[in-house]
Amino acid sequence: MLRYNPQRVQDAMLEQTDALRRSPATHWRWVALLTLIIAGGCFLRFWRLGAQSLWFDEGYSAWMATNLPRQIVYLIRFDVSPPLYYLLLHLWRESFGDSEFALRSMSAVAGCLALPLMALTARRMTGSWFASLVATVVFSLSVLQVQYAQEARSYGLASMLALVAFYAMVRRTNGLWWWMVLAGFAVAVSVWLHNMMWFYVVGLALAYLIAPGRTRLRQRVIDLAWMNGLVVAAFIPWIPALRGQMQWLSGNFWASIPTGWDLTQVLLAVGGIKVMHLAAIGPAALAWIAAAVLAVIALLASIGGRPGYARWTLALLVYATIPILAVFTYAHFQQSFFLEKVFTASTLAIPLLAALAATGRGRVISIAALVVLLAGSCLSLWGYFQWEQKEDWRSAVAYVNGFPRDDTLVIFVANEGELLYDYYRRQSEQFGHNTTGAPQGFLDLNPPRTIQRVLRPQDTGRLQQQLEQNQPQRIILVLSHTHFSDPDMLTRQLIESRATQISEKHFHWIDVLEFRVHQR
Repeated sequence: MLRYNPQRVQDAMLEQTDALRRSPATHWRWVALLTLIIAGGCFLRFWRLGAQSLWFDEGYSAWMATNLPRQIVYLIRFDVSPPLYYLLLHLWRESFGDSEFALRSMSAVAGCLALPLMALTARRMTGSWFASLVATVVFSLSVLQVQYAQEARSYGLASMLALVAFYAMVRRTNGLWWWMVLAGFAVAVSVWLHNMMWFYVVGLALAYLIAPGRTRLRQRVIDLAWMNGLVVAAFIPWIPALRGQMQWLSGNFWASIPTGWDLTQVLLAVGGIKVMHLAAIGPAALAWIAAAVLAVIALLASIGGRPGYARWTLALLVYATIPILAVFTYAHFQQSFFLEKVFTASTLAIPLLAALAATGRGRVISIAALVVLLAGSCLSLWGYFQWEQKEDWRSAVAYVNGFPRDDTLVIFVANEGELLYDYYRRQSEQFGHNTTGAPQGFLDLNPPRTIQRVLRPQDTGRLQQQLEQNQPQRIILVLSHTHFSDPDMLTRQLIESRATQISEKHFHWIDVLEFRVHQR
């Protein structure tokens, strides 16, 4: 490892800054090449954006966005997120409509904006156009970046803001204080998008203390004190709601306690490679080869031979892994919410590490590792587009709409399926069935609350009352996410005690069962 010499780093940073300022006009070729790469990355983020139907979580986003802003702030208190994403989606929906493409396009635009920002970050850290090119290519092919740029969820937008904060931090290490204002603004907005982003506040603070640059340690501590103080102050109005959300979430979320293998898969995914797609073409050893390649890139970045590279490497690793390790540990003592999607912001690390490695020592080895990484990323992207099909609610609702409306009751398990039924019914402009859910209809609770479960026979009491009151002749049971919402299939047992199954139709991740009620 190189010994850190502040003066040497300072001189190198000044040289890089001067090089940036006096870049010759011939650099337009690099700019043109970067523009092509960014355009390709944008194409990936918008490709087939509206081809698949909304899935379970997106249905909740689509429903929440139909409410007025004041209602959104009230309703989301009984979910697990802050309100900002849904407020923005409400405004976006008002401007661009509520098709699948329109609802997802806000995330896709955020994903596209992140691409030039990645190029600027790598250029600022290294002073190299080639490094900027490498980082942008790797980032444009990041499977998590593409996947969550194509969902009507908050992860893509929060990830873009995390990159804004990191870029501002990079600028502040050798620049004016107001860059920290930009970082603070991005952080403050991100924590209002998703509670998970608080872990990245910690990661960013530690990365800022580690990163090389002219700004002295004492000044960095002062920067972090006032910046994070303002972020906390801006979040204070939501803290009581957050406490309530965390109390309710305990024991009511479906994520299982993660294993060491789960941790490995998440680390590989934020590095751009999904194990599930490697397994489709080869032995399990490919996953460990991919892990070794990522480790080699990090190692080459740290011993690159340029002043500050070792500290940039450590800063990036801290920023990306602290949230992952913290949530992994938390899951073993409290509630697990260890899911790869909540770590989408960590995807910025490997592209920048690859940029550092490609411009340091051992360039041949670095390029070879980069080629392997890009191959794994391309395979993961291909697998995502080829195999990772979302729940086919579009077809399931069209099938349900083919049944007569009279004397028919449609029951959803989990009951949030009602939201997707209502969304696609409105899209087709058809008159809806009489619907409910188990343990009750989603909108029967005031206020509506997600993740309702059927765990005991008593939990079907409300549904039994509705069956007695409505006395339908036909029951359509729509099943999805039953592994958590109704693991013992108590709802189906209740219906089978009153009716005979006539047919069963399977869609992707959804089953639709038709029952005829016994004549009394």
